[in-house]
Amino acid sequence: MSYPSCAHDIFIYQPSTIALIFPAHHIKELHIDGDILVGGLIPVHRRGKNAENQCDEIDPQPGYQYLTAMLFALKEINNSTTILPNITLGAKIYDTCRSQTIGVDRARDFIKYTLQDESRNSSKPLAGVVGAFRSDVSLAVANLLRVFDIPQVCTDFIAHTTGL
Repeated sequence: MSYPSCAHDIFIYQPSTIALIFPAHHIKELHIDGDILVGGLIPVHRRGKNAENQCDEIDPQPGYQYLTAMLFALKEINNSTTILPNITLGAKIYDTCRSQTIGVDRARDFIKYTLQDESRNSSKPLAGVVGAFRSDVSLAVANLLRVFDIPQVCTDFIAHTTGL
């Protein structure tokens, strides 16, 4: 699914639209076109009560806040004439639903994306992945991403493991 870059305003100011973009019954992905993509693994929904690989209701804090923060940062960077002149950052953001199983599945999607032949499908380079914002999910994801040299940034993981 591809959404225009103006979708940032929808997410930041209308939280009720998250359910439309990230429905709970299938893979939740938000794609924003750009010259370079930043991946995101964000727990927009809570983990399902009946199974590890299912999503439940939307998680307004911190899930929704993480999503809006990432979209806001992309918007600010793209609107700046000094940060990355003549380059537009895009995003490929997946909902992890606070689940290791779903997080690992989405990490595999990032790996598949980076292995695509750029000359045949015009895919944009993936700079790295932000998230998964839970230590257990981040660790599971890191075990896959590092094998394929995909950078991962997760500040929440560091804060919880170091006690900061």
